[in-house]
Amino acid sequence: MDKKKKRGLLINGILILIVIGLTVVPFFVAKNAEFGGADGKAADAIQKIAPGYKPWYSSFWKPPSSEVECLLFAL
Repeated sequence: MDKKKKRGLLINGILILIVIGLTVVPFFVAKNAEFGGADGKAADAIQKIAPGYKPWYSSFWKPPSSEVECLLFAL
């Protein structure tokens, strides 16, 4: 293997390790943290600002479980 190819493989390996680290490390750093989305925080903020607010739109289909909802969001 030539030197340029080895260097490319090394850089790719390091980048893959960085991505894995960025994915896994937060679970160890914040062990008891709740990983929530912005939707819930926005709804809480709206309720504080305007307690009587009623949403003008609702979804026409509700996924059967939160796991299905997460899967569809990820796709």
